[in-house]
Parts: sequence; C-alpha cells; structure tokens
Amino acid sequence: MRITLGQARYLLVICRLQGRDRTMTKIAEELKVSKPSVTSMINTFGEKGLAKKSPVLALTAQGKAIADKIMNIQSVIFAYISREMGITEEEADNDALVLMFEMSERFLTGLIKKIETDAARAKLRDFGGHAYLSSFQGILSDGIYEIPFKLLRKGDGRLSMGDKGFMHPAKLVVADGCGIISLRAVPLKHRTLQGYVLKGRLAKLYYWNGENYA
Repeated sequence: MRITLGQARYLLVICRLQGRDRTMTKIAEELKVSKPSVTSMINTFGEKGLAKKSPVLALTAQGKAIADKIMNIQSVIFAYISREMGITEEEADNDALVLMFEMSERFLTGLIKKIETDAARAKLRDFGGHAYLSSFQGILSDGIYEIPFKLLRKGDGRLSMGDKGFMHPAKLVVADGCGIISLRAVPLKHRTLQGYVLKGRLAKLYYWNGENYA
C-alpha cells in the first residue's frame, strides 16, 4: 500500500506513543497540527484499514507492519547520514524520512542494500579469523536476509520486555561468503503501576551458544 510522507509521520507517532499517551491531543502536540487534522487522518486510516479507534486508538496489524517497515528503513538511512555527514540526530531523523519518499522504490532498495552490505563488510573485517564467524559458502548467496527472532528472559525462557527494544526482524547480511546478524536497538518505554513512563535502552544482551549464555 502506497502512503504519503504526511501519513507516514502520523503512523510513526501513533506507533511510538503508548497506552494513555495515545490520544488525539498528544498526537496533535507531537506533530504540531490541529486536533481536527488528527481526527481526519485517523478516519482516513480507518478507511484504509490501518488503524482502529475502538476500544482505544491503535494501529491494525497492517498499519503496524507498514510503520515497522518505515522505521526499519529510516533507521538505516539515519545511521548512515548522521555518521557520514555529521549532522544532528534530529535533522538526520527527519532527513532520512523525507529522503525515503523522494526516492523511487528501486533506488531506495538499492541504497539500503548498499549501506547494509558495506557496513557488514566493515564489521566482517573486524571479526576476521574469529572461530564464531559463520561461513555461508555454498549455503547462501551474498545478500540481505530477514531473520525472525524473539528476545527471551534468561532463566525461564519467557518473552522478555526487552524484545520491544529491537526492530523486528533482524538482518543477516552475507558478504564474500561470510555472514553477520544485525540487531537494531530502539528506545524502550514502560508505564509503571503508578502511571510513570520510563524510557531507556536495553543495557545487556546475552546469547545462547548451544551450551551456555555468553
């Protein structure tokens, strides 16, 4: 489904706001628009099957999938232009989103592949010679693959709150026959029983190597 830059901004704000913060007033404040404008856009999303207002305002599965895809691509471009051009995070965040909607789909796909492949090659050079670097020679062609994953709690194996601290799915980039899995962290929000909203990022991450957590 094709959406506009303006619609993308609404989707991202709705996706980012949590619980009682997801109101018409808060969305209007975030986007610096009027509440009637928010109402009109939410009605449009309802017609497109991207959002629902009952019992509370929320994105549908389709709306969430589109928002996640936008955030994923935006984060790749954001990381590149903030690193290579030295501009502020706020400017890079907005510029990355605008660029997405100025490019053709073919050009955008090629750009993302180029950025991710170059970044993976740079990482692979750092990891060269390590025993845990996997070879995909004869198994996977060079390219970028999506890897579904879940973040589980150490000990009982239940789904961790930290699972929301990463974009899904992960990316496996195979370059020159070797591969590296990339997890992209995003800010976490948690509302306490007292109503306070806590914000932060995941501090520690362990992985299971087949025998132990490392």
